[in-house]
Amino acid sequence: MVKLGWPGILIPEEFGGSNFGVTGIGVILQECAKTLTPSPLFATGVLGAYSISEFGNDDQKNNYLPKIVNGEITTALAVDETSHHDPYATELIAKKK
Repeated sequence: MVKLGWPGILIPEEFGGSNFGVTGIGVILQECAKTLTPSPLFATGVLGAYSISEFGNDDQKNNYLPKIVNGEITTALAVDETSHHDPYATELIAKKK
């Protein structure tokens, strides 16, 4: 998937992506869904890439987006900690160690 450039579809060209858009990634995800392909493409190439592209600062974009394109990192989305949806009740404090 990385060699085909799929993780970089939503990432701007200035960070190594193709900026092919939502339609492009949508077609690929639709085909992947036909066989229930287990991969980090949605979590990384869609949620992670879009979140960093749209809401990240310049340092985050420069650091993470090229790594997503090259397949060096994957991302995950953490919304809340309990089975009762309440993202404002999150108690986790992430610390780099």
